[in-house]
Amino acid sequence: MTGEKEKVRLDNIALEDKFDKNFVDALKKEFGDEITLAGIVLIHKPVTPIIVNHETQKEVEDKVIHIQSPDGKLIDRISNVMKQVK
Repeated sequence: MTGEKEKVRLDNIALEDKFDKNFVDALKKEFGDEITLAGIVLIHKPVTPIIVNHETQKEVEDKVIHIQSPDGKLIDRISNVMKQVK
């Protein structure tokens, strides 16, 4: 691991689709269109960050996500999870 961030792009995946429907519905009920699920940060022990996000509102609408981490193997693993979970 060099400390440099690696990044991949995945199409046809929306973060909102990966969260529990009850959670998404509760957010929408409370905030309406004021909040968009646009990103999450995961930490792989001991301290390797993994960022999964939409970078623009258009990417939210078009279902495009990016996965970033200094560890390419973690990117591959998270990519596999994002593709598997419906």
